[in-house]
This record gives sequence, structure tokens and C-alpha cells, in this order.
Amino acid sequence: MVKGAGLQNGGPYHCVKEWWYFERCTWGKPPDGDAWFGNDPPKVEDSLEYAKKMKKEKKIDDLENLNGQPVYVLRGLQDPVVTSANIQAEFYKNLFTKLTYVEKDWGHMLRIKADSSVAPVQSSCQSDFGGNVNCDFDSTKEIIENVLMKVPGTKIKDLKEPIVDWKSKGTLHKFQQGQFIDELWTVSTGLHKHGFAYVPRTCNKDCMLHVSFHGCNQSIGWDESDFRYIL
Repeated sequence: MVKGAGLQNGGPYHCVKEWWYFERCTWGKPPDGDAWFGNDPPKVEDSLEYAKKMKKEKKIDDLENLNGQPVYVLRGLQDPVVTSANIQAEFYKNLFTKLTYVEKDWGHMLRIKADSSVAPVQSSCQSDFGGNVNCDFDSTKEIIENVLMKVPGTKIKDLKEPIVDWKSKGTLHKFQQGQFIDELWTVSTGLHKHGFAYVPRTCNKDCMLHVSFHGCNQSIGWDESDFRYIL
């Protein structure tokens, strides 16, 4: 069972019903003068109604499983790409999760805290569109502290300092993602043909699994020549 979730700069649940809903669900309104996208901004009621419909059709698990689960939602107030992360937070609040909702005066990206040899340190966190931005804030640590350390039955008591040489501390395995979905829908789901699993050498058995769906500009690329994202 999935326990807990950490989300940053994401839109409401099932808001992007089809590709042409994208702008409505990110900017929160249709483009000026374009009625094709509809006139109403995303609403939490729509997300809740659809989730209940999916549960009734047995396409997702019982929503009561979310009761008491830790959920961390971060919204960048200067984010010009996704302005509706607050609706996402309302969705989880209505499902009785242990919600931590944070607003920061940032743009649209994943904030990291890394050695300058890994990524140049930025003086501003106002990046407009995606990628990892080294602006002295560890988003990964925030998620772990607010989710993994709070899920029922967790064995994590404290966190060690992050390491730069992750290759020496574990192994990275590549696997086919097409086995989990209809291959015809690979493009529409946004899933690459391959996924990656990192296994620390300290993990022998009974280790917690942390699943990460990367954000904008963090893919390895379809030719797999640009692997830049590991959590």
C-alpha cells in the first residue's frame, strides 16, 4: 500500500482530463480569448467528484485509505506555470490526510541544496520553468521529514547528511515501464520506456520504497543520454 505523498507545484487531481485542458489546469484559467478550454478555473469539488467516481468503478482504492496519511504540498507563489497547487492541497485536506501545506516565494522548479561541484549555486529561486535549481533549500529532505518520517510504521528516526558520490553507496537498476501500462498509452501518460530503481548497499531486506515522479525538465531524454535526476 502507498503511504504518504510529497507534491510540489502540481495541479489538482485529474484536472488535465485531456491534453487541451493543460492550460486550464496549470495557469488556472483558459488563454485570453480562447473559449475552447472552458471558462471555469479548476475546482476542488471536481477533483473530489472524479475520485469518488473512480473509487465506485473500482479503478482506484478506497479513499478512506488516505485517512491520517501524511501529505506534503508545496506551492511556489511566483510560479507562472502551475498556479493551482492550492486546489491540490484542498483536495487532500478534504480526504482527512495529515496535510502540511507550504507556500514559498519561489518559481516553478525543484529546489535542491547541493555542493557547487554538482550544480552551480543560484542567488534566486525564481526560475520560471522546471529543472533542479541549487538555491540552498533541500526539497528532498523536506519531503522525507514531512512524509517518510511520519508514515505509520516508519523505521526512519533521523536523517544522515546527503552524499555526492551516490554511485559508491548503491546500485542503479533500469527496468521496462511498459509492462505496467498499455503500450499504446505510453506517450499520453508521459512515461518513458524505462524507469530506474536505486538500491542503497545498506538495504538488505524490508526497506521502504520511495517512488518519485520527476517534474518539468528532469527527464533523462528519450535517447537516455541526459540522466540528471535522482532522488
